[in-house]
Amino acid sequence: MKTQKLLLILGIALFLITGTINAQDKIYLKNSKDILDVNLIEIGTTNVRYTSYGDTTSLIFNIEKRLIDKIVTEEGDQYAFADPLLDPAMYIGQKKNALKFGFFNPFFGSLQFSYERSLEPGKSIETTLGIIGLGVDVTGTEPAGGTIKFGYKMIKTPDYIIPGMRAKHILNGGYIKPEIIFNYFQYNAYSYDYYSYGTTRGNSISGAIVLNFGKQWIINNFLVDFYLGTGFGFASNDDYYDGLYYGFAGAWDGFPIAFTGGLKIGFLFK
Repeated sequence: MKTQKLLLILGIALFLITGTINAQDKIYLKNSKDILDVNLIEIGTTNVRYTSYGDTTSLIFNIEKRLIDKIVTEEGDQYAFADPLLDPAMYIGQKKNALKFGFFNPFFGSLQFSYERSLEPGKSIETTLGIIGLGVDVTGTEPAGGTIKFGYKMIKTPDYIIPGMRAKHILNGGYIKPEIIFNYFQYNAYSYDYYSYGTTRGNSISGAIVLNFGKQWIINNFLVDFYLGTGFGFASNDDYYDGLYYGFAGAWDGFPIAFTGGLKIGFLFK
């Protein structure tokens, strides 16, 4: 009997000791296997305040909620945290449409306008329409036609947020944009022989799939968008060899690599 009572007392003591050891709050960090053993003080709007478990100095620490995957309290309650920069509520009232103009395109023989619309934080679509032949005729072939582009933009959210203030604009930031491009235009094709010189109108049909890397800055209601890209392209021409297809460059015979790049300026609207 005495042995059973002793074992019962030891069991209760072990349970209490184990419960005391485990009676702590835990913070699980994003993109990390580290778990912080803490005593929670406050879960605020943007930060969590805590002291280190077992720390007798009473130092108070702050950690941003966006860095936390979840919190498990000593009572077993769990709190999960999404990235606040992906919360649509952070961007309420912001203008989510943009109209842009290709700044350098007229110097290479075309006029191009783009329309971008935000779908949700970190995602937008962009369409570009261009008129080939409006601008400097760098090839000397008097081109006339059009170009069209469709892109899906994946925008990197800012890696910080100022506590108590709204996040940066929903269209602001670095991005990756897969894009499909189609071009059609007519041009002067020149022919030579021993006795004569002639000019006919040729046709060029071209297309490409490219991956653009860029960054867009929002300044009040204006924007600046810089990008470079590469991918695969094709071209069907009568005898057009310049490699400038206005929507992209490259795709020469036997070399199907396409290149894009440019600078766009524009403004935001509702």
